[in-house]
Amino acid sequence: MDRLTTTYDPEYGFGSFSNAIYDSAWVSMVSKESLNQQRWLFPECFKYILENQRDDGGWDSYGSEIDGILNTAASLLSLSLHMSKPHQITDVSTEDLRNRSTRAVNALKALLQAWDVDATEHVGFEILVPAMMRLLKHEGMHFAFSGESLLKSINERKMSKVDPNQLYKAENKSIFHSLEAFADQIDCSRFTHQKTAGSIMASPAATAAYLIYSSSWDDKAEAYLQHVVARSSNTKDYGGVPSAFPSTHFEFSWVLSTLLDANFDLETLGVDQIERIRTILTHALKTEDGLIGFAPYVVSDADDTSKAILALTLLGQTTSIEKLIDAFEGENHFRTYLTERNASFSTNCNVLSALLHMGSVASYLPQIEKVTRFLCSSWWISSNRIKDKWHLSSSYPTMLFVQALIRLLKLWNDGLQCVLPDDLIRTRIPIILCQALIRTLQAQNSDGSWGDRNSDESTHEETAYSVLTLARISSIAFPEPLQLCIMAAIENGRKVLLTHAEKPRYLWIEKVSYKSDALCESYCLAALNIHVPVLRLGSKVECLFALPMERVNKFTHFYSQLPLLAGVAKWRIQASLIEGYLFQPLIKRVRLDIFPRKNMEEDKYFEYIPSTWTCCNNLDETYISDALLYDMMVVSFLNYQADEYMETVGNRYARDRIDALKNVVENIFRESEVCHMAESGSEVGDVNIDGNDLTNSDRQIEKTCGTLRPDSETGDIIDEGQDHTMAIASDVEELNDIRSILKCFVDYVLRHPTIMQANKFNQASLRTELRVFLLAHITQAEDNARLAAQQTPGSSITVPFKTPRGSYFDWVHTTSAAHTSCPYSFAFLTCLLSGTGTTCFETVKEKYLAQDVCRHLSTMCRMYNDFGSLARDRAEANLNSVNFREFGADGLTTSDQELKDRLWRLAEYERECLDLAFTRLEQLSLGCKRKRSVLRIFKMFTNVTDFYGQIYVVRDIATRMSGA
Repeated sequence: MDRLTTTYDPEYGFGSFSNAIYDSAWVSMVSKESLNQQRWLFPECFKYILENQRDDGGWDSYGSEIDGILNTAASLLSLSLHMSKPHQITDVSTEDLRNRSTRAVNALKALLQAWDVDATEHVGFEILVPAMMRLLKHEGMHFAFSGESLLKSINERKMSKVDPNQLYKAENKSIFHSLEAFADQIDCSRFTHQKTAGSIMASPAATAAYLIYSSSWDDKAEAYLQHVVARSSNTKDYGGVPSAFPSTHFEFSWVLSTLLDANFDLETLGVDQIERIRTILTHALKTEDGLIGFAPYVVSDADDTSKAILALTLLGQTTSIEKLIDAFEGENHFRTYLTERNASFSTNCNVLSALLHMGSVASYLPQIEKVTRFLCSSWWISSNRIKDKWHLSSSYPTMLFVQALIRLLKLWNDGLQCVLPDDLIRTRIPIILCQALIRTLQAQNSDGSWGDRNSDESTHEETAYSVLTLARISSIAFPEPLQLCIMAAIENGRKVLLTHAEKPRYLWIEKVSYKSDALCESYCLAALNIHVPVLRLGSKVECLFALPMERVNKFTHFYSQLPLLAGVAKWRIQASLIEGYLFQPLIKRVRLDIFPRKNMEEDKYFEYIPSTWTCCNNLDETYISDALLYDMMVVSFLNYQADEYMETVGNRYARDRIDALKNVVENIFRESEVCHMAESGSEVGDVNIDGNDLTNSDRQIEKTCGTLRPDSETGDIIDEGQDHTMAIASDVEELNDIRSILKCFVDYVLRHPTIMQANKFNQASLRTELRVFLLAHITQAEDNARLAAQQTPGSSITVPFKTPRGSYFDWVHTTSAAHTSCPYSFAFLTCLLSGTGTTCFETVKEKYLAQDVCRHLSTMCRMYNDFGSLARDRAEANLNSVNFREFGADGLTTSDQELKDRLWRLAEYERECLDLAFTRLEQLSLGCKRKRSVLRIFKMFTNVTDFYGQIYVVRDIATRMSGA
C-alpha cells in the first residue's frame, strides 16, 4: 500500500501495467523538428522494439494471437518508416533494417493466416487490425488472410456506430483510446479537448498518433510521453511503454477492494495509505459526477465505477450507485461502455457485488435480478469455462461470480426478499456453484498451483484467484470428503503463494494483453489472508444442497468400479454425482410431458441419467455448456421412455397388427416432412397434414387391424382374413393415441429451437435417424414375437432364433444398433453443434469416419446391453444377440457364460474398430481449433454411450412393465 501511494504522481497519477511492444512501436514513430532538422523523439523506444524482435521475425504474443499480430504490425510499420527516414539513428544499418523487415513480413503473414478472428475478444481489435493493414499497405505491404472477410464485417458493424462528425465534439468516447486507428483520416489538431494531463485517453499509442498526425505540435502531449518513457529508465525494459498510463482508479480500487474483502484491517493496510487512496477515489467520483474511468477524466465505465464504489463501501463510506445505474443499466445487463460491441461478464459481476454491498440493498432488487439472470444465463450457455473480454484466465471471472453468488445467497438466507425465481435460486445457482467448485479443483496442478503448467512465467496470480474461489465455496456445507478436498487444495495453493514469486503473467486484456505487479500481489495477499470458510450461509442455503448422500455414496462406489472411471479419484466421481443430483429437478419437470407411465415400474434409469453426463463431462474436462448438457440429459431420458413405450405397444401389435403400427410412424414423418418443406418454402402440393384426420395411409389401418397373427411354429405372420368391426374401431382409436404420443416425441426432437437453426443437411440426417430408430423398435417387437412363438413359456434356457431376417452381423449393425438410440442421438448432437451454414464434420471423409465411429459405438453398446440383460430378455421373450445361430446356443450343452463370453469378445472387437476410427477422425482435426473442440464433445458423447454399456454389463437398469 505504501508503494502504491508513494509512487503516485499528483499530475500523472499511478500505473503498474507491463510494457507493450505495440504502444512502444507507436511512440518510436514520433518525430519532431529541432534546429531545422527532423529527429526521432524517442530513439530508446525504437531500440526497445529492435531488442525484442524474435528469431522468427515477429514480436511476442503475450497471451493471445492478437497480441503478436498488433505487436508485429506496429513494429513492422516502425521499421519501414525508420528505413525510409533514418534521421539521427545511425547505429543500425539500412541492410539490417531491411532484413528485419523481411522477416517481420513473413512472421505477420503466418500470424494472420493462423488467426481465429471469431474467437478474439481483445478491446478494439476490430478497428486496430484493419487500421494497421491500411497503414502497412501505404508502405507497400499487403496482407491477405482467411479471416479477412469476417474481420471486415465486424469492423463495419463497429464503425457504423461511429459518426465522424461527432468525434470532434467535447464528449469523451472510448474509441479515442484507439485514436491511432483513424488518426491518418481525421484532423488530429482538433482533438486538444480530449487530452488529460497531456494524454489522449491515457493511451501512449493514441497520444503518439495524435502527435504524428497533428498539424501543430503539442508540448503537453510530448511531456506526457516523456514521463511515460522515463518510468522504465532504470530498468532493463527502458524504452518500453504500457498500453495504458495512468491506471490510477483501476489499480487503486481493485487493490483496495480485494484486500478489504479478504479481511485485512485498516491498521495492517496502513491508515495513512488507506486515507490517501480513499481521498483520491472519493474526489474522482465527486468531480466526475459519480462516474469514473480507469484513470482521471478518461471516459467513464461501469467496471471502474462499481469497483471504486465497492472499495469505499467496504471502508464504511456511504457512496451512491444511482449514477452508475442511470448511465449503464441496459435491457438485460449492465454495459461497460455505452458503445461496447459485446457484454462483459466480469463487469456485471463487479456491478452485482457493488449492488449487494449497498446499505439499502433491498432498493436495488430489480437490478440485482437483472444482473444475476444475465450472469447465470451467460454461464449456462458457455462452453468450456467462462470467458471475459477483459481477462484471459477463466479463473478470474469464476472468482468474481462465486464471490457475488455467495454474497447473494447469504442475503437471501438472512431474509432478503429476493425477486429471483425458484428456478434460479434453488436450481441453477446451486448447479453453477457446484460446477465452479469441480472445475476449480480439477484445474489445480500437481504442485498445488493453478494456470498453464507449461508456461515459464509464474502462475501465482491464477493460483490466488482459485484459492479465493474455493475459500468462498467452502462456505457451502458440501459433504465431508469434498470439504477435505477443498481445504487441501487451498492449503497446497497457499504453499505455492508463499514461494518466491516470479513476474506475473500476461492475464489482463487491453489493446494487447498486460500484467500488473500491483494487481498480482494484492490477489496473492488476499488469498493468503482470507478466512476459510469465509462465512456460514445458514439453514435455507443448506437446504439447497441437501442431497441423498447415502445414494450418492453408493453410486460413487459403483461407478468407481466401471472401466471408464477406474483410477479416477473418488472425490471427482462424488462431486460429479452431486452435480447430477442438482440437475434432477430440471429433468423431473419434463418427466411426464410426452410418454405416459401407466402400469410401469419405477424408472430406475432416471437416477442414472444426469450423473452419467456430468461424470463424462468432468472426466476429460470437456465442460460443454449447461444448455447442451441439459438437452442431452433430456434426450437420454426420453430415449429410455421411448424404448419402454415402444416395447409396450410393440408387444401388443406385433402379433397381428404390425403394419398398422408402422403406418403410424411413417405417417408422422410424412407430416413432419411436409411441414418442414412448407416452412422452408418448398413446393409441397395439396397434402392433408391435419393430425386429427385419417390420411390415406391411416385408412390402411382399417384393412389390416385384427387380421394378422404369427404362426405358432415358424413365427411367420399369416392373414386370417377376418373382419372384426368392433376391434377395428377400438384399434383405430388406440392407434390415434399412439400417433399423438409419438408425434409429440418426434416434434420435440425435430422442432427443438436449436435444431430448427441447424443447417438442412444435419436436420435431414436427424429426421432419417429418428425414423429409423422408431421403426427399429417395431422391427425388434416383430422379431420378439417370432422368438416368443418358438419358445416355451417360463423357459430358463437360451434357444436359437429360427427365423432371422439375415445374419447376426446384419441385425446387430442395423436394427439392433439403431434400436440403441445412439445413431439418432448422435445426429441430434451434431445439429446442436452446427450452425445454419456450418456442419460439425465438413468433408466427406470426416462425415464417413464420424458415422463409422457412431455405428461401432452403437453396435458395441448393443452387445454390452445384451450381455447384461440376458436373463431379463429371456424372461420377457426379447430377442438377444446370443439367440442368433452364430453363437451356437442349443439350449442344452451351451451355458449362458459361454454365450456371454463369445458376445464379449465381439464387443471388444467393436471397441478396437471404434478406437481406430476415432483416431483417424482426430488426425483430420489437427491444426483446427474448432474441429478439435467438436471432437472433444464427440469424445464425451462416446464416453457417455460407453458408460451405459458398462453399466449394463454389471446392472440392468431398464424398466419393466408392472407385474412382468
